[in-house]
Amino acid sequence: MSDDFPAGSGSAGPRLSKEERENLLTQLEASAGHSESPDRQLARARECLAQGNHGQAQRLLKNLEVNAPYLQGLELLRKQLMSAEQDAKRQANLKRAEDMLTQAIQERKKTLAQMALDTLREIAPSHPQLAEYEIWIRDLDQEVALQQRVDSLVTTGREALQSGDVDKAREQLEALRSLDPWSQATDDLAEEIEEAERGAEARSGIFNLKHLIQDALDARDAGAAQMALEKLGAMDVPKITLDTYAKRIQDLRQTLQDESEASSLEKRFAQALDAGRYSQAREVARELGRRFPDDPHSTELFNRVAEVEAGERRKASIQQGILQVERFIAAGDRGQAEMALRVVRGMGPDAVSIAQLEAKIRMM
Repeated sequence: MSDDFPAGSGSAGPRLSKEERENLLTQLEASAGHSESPDRQLARARECLAQGNHGQAQRLLKNLEVNAPYLQGLELLRKQLMSAEQDAKRQANLKRAEDMLTQAIQERKKTLAQMALDTLREIAPSHPQLAEYEIWIRDLDQEVALQQRVDSLVTTGREALQSGDVDKAREQLEALRSLDPWSQATDDLAEEIEEAERGAEARSGIFNLKHLIQDALDARDAGAAQMALEKLGAMDVPKITLDTYAKRIQDLRQTLQDESEASSLEKRFAQALDAGRYSQAREVARELGRRFPDDPHSTELFNRVAEVEAGERRKASIQQGILQVERFIAAGDRGQAEMALRVVRGMGPDAVSIAQLEAKIRMM
């Protein structure tokens, strides 16, 4: 099958673009026009136009413009089609403006609603609902202010419930009933207050135990937290709440165990390092790294061993250099002593040692 064959009739094939479909339909109309008189084509174009089928009317018009450009009535058809398309476009714009306006009013977006109304007025200055829309937009400020006041009362009432102040929550409810007695928000807050009052005593015990668990966790006391959790488990508490606390207690136990183990390893490391057992210190650092692979502290310990070893080697080199200077002085070899002193001075010994050696050399 040719790749140019149009898709359709259940056969798989390339999809035509809008322009390609239009060209194809125009070609089909032209082919059909060869067996149909121009007057008949003109009549068909008028029927399509009357039925709102502007696309087919346009194709028939193009065919007539090619095959019968001077046909009487063709110019009138052209004007009628242009007028109909302009009217259709105007109606589509009008519908979009109306939809945008009503949606903005429903969402209480005054600025957007006013812009949509201005657009609608430009498109249809004699629209029968313009005055009604203007009233709706004008009243939006009052509706928004009312909703904001309702939201504020509901929020304050719920915050009072969360803090256990039922009396304050009831004050907000009474104000809400005076402001908007039939709103869903009023019914919702009333139901929440009733539920709070029914379960106040039970929730008080639950509330206290939750705080006890939290305080124990903050104090890193896993035992006390576990005891409070067991008491909480005997109450009407969702399983997910119990599981969450159990997980936090288990995490605390693991943290405490890890910290204890890490502290023990670091103590062993410090003892080995202080005793000059550098290989043992490095082994402890490796053990810490294996046990806690995500903790960079083991690398820091390795660096400390290297620093201490380097310091010891430096001190030994300085001491050896000083002894060498002392030997040259004792041997009366001033030149070698001064040369050896320059080498020692470059190692960075303490100033007192250098001063003492310089004094001895001057006395030679």
